[in-house]
Amino acid sequence: MKKSSLGKMGLISALAATLLSGCVTSASSIIINLPDDKPGASEHLFLRYSDGNVAAVPDSVSTGSVTVSTYADKTIVGGYVTDNVVSWVPKLAYGTVSDVSVSKFAAYKPTIAADHVALAEPLTPDDSAYPTYINVTLAVYGADGQLVDGQTEIFAHAADPETSFKDRDTYAIIDGGEMKEGDSSFTVDGMVTFRILSDTAEITTPIAIYSGAKLLDDNLFNKVTGISVSGAGDINSVQTGETLSMTATVLPADAVMPAVVWSVVNGTGTAVIDAETGELTAGDPGSVTVTATATDGSGITGSVEVTITTVPTPTPTPDPTATPTPDPTASPTPDPTATPTPDPTASPTPDPTATPTPDPTPTPDPTPTPDPTASPTPDPTPSPTPDPTATPTPDPTATPTPDPTATPTPDPTATPTPDPTPTPDPTASPTPDPTASPTPDPTATPTPDPTPDPTASPTPEPVSIPGSAIAATTAPTPSPTAVPTAAPTSTASAAVKFAANVVKLEELLSSMSKKVEQANANPAPVQFSDISAHWANLTVETFVKLGVVQGYQDGGFHPNASLSRAEFAAVIAKVFDLSGSGSGSTLSDISGHWAEAAVRSLQDKGLVSGYQNGTFKPDAEISRAEMISIISKLVDLSGVDASAATAFVDVSGTWNQTQIQKAAAAGIISGPGNGQFQPAKQASRAEALTVVLRVLELNPELKALLETLK
Repeated sequence: MKKSSLGKMGLISALAATLLSGCVTSASSIIINLPDDKPGASEHLFLRYSDGNVAAVPDSVSTGSVTVSTYADKTIVGGYVTDNVVSWVPKLAYGTVSDVSVSKFAAYKPTIAADHVALAEPLTPDDSAYPTYINVTLAVYGADGQLVDGQTEIFAHAADPETSFKDRDTYAIIDGGEMKEGDSSFTVDGMVTFRILSDTAEITTPIAIYSGAKLLDDNLFNKVTGISVSGAGDINSVQTGETLSMTATVLPADAVMPAVVWSVVNGTGTAVIDAETGELTAGDPGSVTVTATATDGSGITGSVEVTITTVPTPTPTPDPTATPTPDPTASPTPDPTATPTPDPTASPTPDPTATPTPDPTPTPDPTPTPDPTASPTPDPTPSPTPDPTATPTPDPTATPTPDPTATPTPDPTATPTPDPTPTPDPTASPTPDPTASPTPDPTATPTPDPTPDPTASPTPEPVSIPGSAIAATTAPTPSPTAVPTAAPTSTASAAVKFAANVVKLEELLSSMSKKVEQANANPAPVQFSDISAHWANLTVETFVKLGVVQGYQDGGFHPNASLSRAEFAAVIAKVFDLSGSGSGSTLSDISGHWAEAAVRSLQDKGLVSGYQNGTFKPDAEISRAEMISIISKLVDLSGVDASAATAFVDVSGTWNQTQIQKAAAAGIISGPGNGQFQPAKQASRAEALTVVLRVLELNPELKALLETLK
């Protein structure tokens, strides 16, 4: 089956070099022939570079061929047609060294839009011809779970730009060409295979999968993309000789190999760590750096500094209970019942029958017998007891204690602890709250006006006066909390203001103030599965809270994914509160598009104009250079000295070189390093939001307002 790659257009034009060196190159222009039919009115043709960027093929109606200008130093690996719903590869036929014929647009068009992908087979080494390459076969599904039909375009993009792909074209003359960073192909019966260089049975870099401009999967193999390290309970300190269990939070949450290997680098302190369990044993006091490294070959690491403190020497308070007051009950009053009154019945009256009456015959009257009950007892009760209760107790409580509580303890709690724990607390003096006075900038006096409402006087004076020496005295951000942003971050940005014909500053301040107020009134945590360890984490959170962007249904934000021209237009229109009638719009391919209103607003403001053929290509990925072209029309960079910027070695000859240099001098952009800007590379979602935030922060009032966002 013939591969979809339109990269053969470049390969053919450099065929000799290809065969000799094995290097895939491309031409500076390609002729596209349309012999049989043409794309429909809503269909547009693109060429795909290995870095994911595209070149739009002009829509031709009156002729059977068109010429496409391409970058001679970039590799064309494919191409596709899209109607903003499905993207597919039509029939290709290679002609001479400089052209390709494209046909059968309707015949190969799928009816099911690609929605997601899955590995269809285990990763296996390629045949003996390419034993160092791994075959990656994917099944491509629609939203209903059915395999897609037609020749759906699929582009695989590696996070590591040095990742090599091997061309799978069945034409022997060009089969086996190598390209870096990405490759394009198409589905057959819903399946597609890529050949990726790997010295192991695994692919060690994240691979993103696209169909046209649509992202299907930003991490095909669920490689680790970020690691956050902390001590158990978010405690990052431990005493000498003690242990601390370290934890690693791995992103994405469903990473196939989430295991990490632990290591520690001694700093001013020392420690050892178990490489598998992450248990840290503290040694000498000071600080050490603990690192967790992913084991899936991605090379991702996460680190945290751990503070080791000395064990405090306690001066324990004498136990006040060691000499307690003698218990007064130790010598209780003798129980007065111990000597009870003798029972008066103990000596009863002698039985009167014991002295019988004399014979009644001599004594006629038997009654003179003394009444035995008259004095039966000498009344034992008059002195039965020497009143035992009279002196029952020598009152043992009278002198039971020489008031033991008077001086029971030399008040051990008066100086119980020189509190050994407060001083070692490393957080005892780390903050003079960095947010309380975030700018040690002598701008404490630039805002003498005490008016508390930062939006009450939203005048643009601070940015309209290029001289930073006097800007401080006119700063209209009188709120006491606005002090942190009274001074611009650079002298270049102090000379930058919004283009008056595009941005109405007062309206923007009012709109942004409402967004911030609404966000603060209903604070909600931003919980995406893929940004906590990302460099643009806080920026993404800012725009989510402002209601500018949202995440995906899978719980991620996909910060490294590209965004289309339409998506960037929507962000700009929403952030800067742009609106326009668009009645004079001549763009032919945005009618009915979801971002039509935003695109027309930008066109009405002069920020975009589209291509020479009258199209805008809303679903094409926006490049870094194109993004700066729009940004440069939002702000007035005429007062910025382009020579003040760090020179980019790769922008010479770029169509908007001056805009890029001035944006860099103003502090709006910076390159990825090594003096490069990569103007033709597709801009990521994170990069786009970062650039927009930097533009907003050029204005001190907006910067101060955004800093109040909770």
